[in-house]
Amino acid sequence: EIEQYLSDGKVYIHQQKYINKLLEKFHMSTAKPLSVPSEPGISLSASVDTVSSQNQPYREAVGSLMFLATCSRPDISFAVNQVSRFYNNWQDQHWQAVKR
Repeated sequence: EIEQYLSDGKVYIHQQKYINKLLEKFHMSTAKPLSVPSEPGISLSASVDTVSSQNQPYREAVGSLMFLATCSRPDISFAVNQVSRFYNNWQDQHWQAVKR
């Protein structure tokens, strides 16, 4: 959505409806907002020991976040890039990072 305020001369681009739709889709509509998109100091790594929980829509969630980062939320780009590295081989720690 694009909102233009002529009195201030400002234009706002946001996708609040899309974000709300995603929160409902991934059962996170009751989640509380955080001030930073990723946990400071966290280091995600690939692990061959654990098997990913395939019942989570990891790829779909990461793709949706990529769309948001590209279109209207450049502030989440780094965090989305970090979780997208594990697109094919993700574990529960990566899913928790996506939900953050």
